[in-house]
Amino acid sequence: MAAPQRILIVLATMMLASTPAHADDPKLFGPDYGLSAPIVATGSNLVVSYYGWEATTVFGHTLWAFTAAQYQANLANQCFWSMPGGLCGGIAGTSVGVKPYGTTTPPSLDTPVVSPGIAWATGTEVIFALGVNQGDMFNWFFSGDPLRNGASYNLAHLAYFGTDGVPGNEGVGIIPGTVGKYLFGFEDVHYEHSDWDFDNAIFAVDFDGITPPSEVVPEPASMTLLATGLVGLAAARRRRRSAPPTA
Repeated sequence: MAAPQRILIVLATMMLASTPAHADDPKLFGPDYGLSAPIVATGSNLVVSYYGWEATTVFGHTLWAFTAAQYQANLANQCFWSMPGGLCGGIAGTSVGVKPYGTTTPPSLDTPVVSPGIAWATGTEVIFALGVNQGDMFNWFFSGDPLRNGASYNLAHLAYFGTDGVPGNEGVGIIPGTVGKYLFGFEDVHYEHSDWDFDNAIFAVDFDGITPPSEVVPEPASMTLLATGLVGLAAARRRRRSAPPTA
């Protein structure tokens, strides 16, 4: 068997083997999975539409928008602590979405919670954050540099879905109202326990508020189709090579 064929078969086998767990597992696809690039403001008001959470999410959370200065101040004041608010007495930033702890039924996703326009200086980074209430402790996840999520993990917990809409859970199709804006989703658990579908907190940003991100999350189904195609291609090449010559 030629080396290129062996590479195709090995790659396809690895991808198919990963599919039952989750095709976009970052342990297979690397620490930069998700959106690791900064989200940059254009200078226009930042309008955020919060669409809610996946139906199986039990944890509570608050979705925040921070300037870099607010993020640094919160970090210095130990606001990103295990308990609500940490030791800082109040978090600097703008809350743009809240989910109560213990609620599993999603809100009406076709009527998102729309924040008032937030003034942001041109060219500055918008740091989105998800403070997750796990009942006995809080976890925090941030957009931008994956190191913000912990050096031991170094994983991007925010995905960019593009503008075609966010796939809904349990076969409901595209979530209503999520087409035509810059769409994002947070993953709220570190990778050992996560499904990495990036829909624990879903939100959109109006076009004129930020520059278009370039990293779009791949769908698990697309990765499965790619793997299947690679296996088929390798098999076809083997058949052609083993077929007897024709007269």
